[in-house]
Amino acid sequence: RRAMFTRVMLRSAVELRVCGCRSISASSVGDRFPLRGYSMEEEKTREQKNVLITGATNGIGKEMALRLVREGYSVTITGRNQQKIDQVKDELVKEREGAQIDTYCFDIGNLADVRDTLRTMATVPFDTVIFNAGVLFPPRPSIERGHPELEETLKTNVLGHYIIARRLIDSAKEDKRLVTFVWISSTIVTKARRHWRWPSSVAGFRSFFAPQFFSDGWLSYIDSKLATIVIAQQLAKESKTGGSGVKRSVAIHPGVASTQMFASIPPFQKRVLGWIKNIVSREEMDTAEMCADRVIDDAVLSNYDSENSWICNGTQSIPPLNDTQKEEFMKFIQEITDRIQQD
Repeated sequence: RRAMFTRVMLRSAVELRVCGCRSISASSVGDRFPLRGYSMEEEKTREQKNVLITGATNGIGKEMALRLVREGYSVTITGRNQQKIDQVKDELVKEREGAQIDTYCFDIGNLADVRDTLRTMATVPFDTVIFNAGVLFPPRPSIERGHPELEETLKTNVLGHYIIARRLIDSAKEDKRLVTFVWISSTIVTKARRHWRWPSSVAGFRSFFAPQFFSDGWLSYIDSKLATIVIAQQLAKESKTGGSGVKRSVAIHPGVASTQMFASIPPFQKRVLGWIKNIVSREEMDTAEMCADRVIDDAVLSNYDSENSWICNGTQSIPPLNDTQKEEFMKFIQEITDRIQQD
């Protein structure tokens, strides 16, 4: 297990240095994060005024909320801890007089909790939804969270968000609106070669995402981030049909930053990561604010239609999953979504 982790992280560290996940040092967004076919002269839209951000009580999510409030957006944030939510809301209110801030406290990894929250959340006419909440090494699950047949990482990083997306899309269709969806992913999916192990059937995915010895660690995190790209691609296809409820759907690598998520990493792996910092220098690590700016500038405000619904450094490509793998994965998560909504 340790050897596998070390190999994955070393390969990722070397490729991060070579491929250029670099910090923000230039004044131009284009210089900071080059995108294929994207002109920085392109006018950016301010139409998306009502924004939902999941997991916004710290890190990148919180920084995104702060900036959007300063720029005049109505912002809704979610989190699991009511005290933290209240603290962040107080900060947001101070950013701009008259700011419209709404909050929801629920555990996005508890799928029944997500379903119940949507009874009120789905009535809000969001223009943009940023799926930012995520876990790396989740705590041992409680019985109350339900669905023990599924990895905790999958439930938090993927399924909770997908259930929200589907319900908000249904609401948008009813109101004849369009919603932009932004999925926070990671360039690590291009390094670890996990796509080689992805199944090609619904039954295969049920087994693949069941709790196992290696569950809910780096491998589960990588699989979850690859899954967000697949979902973003699928919703982007839907956006090309009339009355879909989807305006745009894109996954983005925000950059590499040290956030509270990494506090859950086991001690041995923290030591390995500390050693890897000798390969990826501190100067090349982004702050949470830098990552937030990248998401807002390149995924929220921009009209740029990225290749394969994936915004990352121009040298990065998506692992070559075939159409069958993508279609069967979507059937798998839709199966779970339907079951949750029927409970």
